[in-house]
Amino acid sequence: MSAYAWAKLNKRQLGRYAEYFVKMEFTLAGVDIFTPEIDDKGIDFVAKSSRGKFWEVQVKSILKSSNIYLDKKKFDVSSGSLLLALVRFIDDQPPKQFLIPSLVWLAPNTLFVGYDRKDYSEWGVQLGKKNERLLLPFAFENVIGTL
Repeated sequence: MSAYAWAKLNKRQLGRYAEYFVKMEFTLAGVDIFTPEIDDKGIDFVAKSSRGKFWEVQVKSILKSSNIYLDKKKFDVSSGSLLLALVRFIDDQPPKQFLIPSLVWLAPNTLFVGYDRKDYSEWGVQLGKKNERLLLPFAFENVIGTL
């Protein structure tokens, strides 16, 4: 049995695993983590860098789908201190982690998109095959040192 049999976990279990995984990776990078008692604002935790900068972090996980959506009411892309931590699960592989500063949505492209509908508005990450290369600069190890 593979140590990375992600498909056997339900959506809630994957999300919880992703959140703990991201927190541990931040901790290994020397970043302090603060977890709110209530998650009612779409922020999973706050990270404080060694330079004293604070980041609000929203964690999203993905297994089978190729799209992630964030409610514009809870994910203010104009904030210079908001990060999306995206964890991609592929069966039989360790999780792949990405850190995406919210400011990227100020200049949308095929990967980072926005939708405004009558009932709701959301930001999106479109992870189709053609966009995978656009995600590479946001690999955790590439971004964590810049915080």
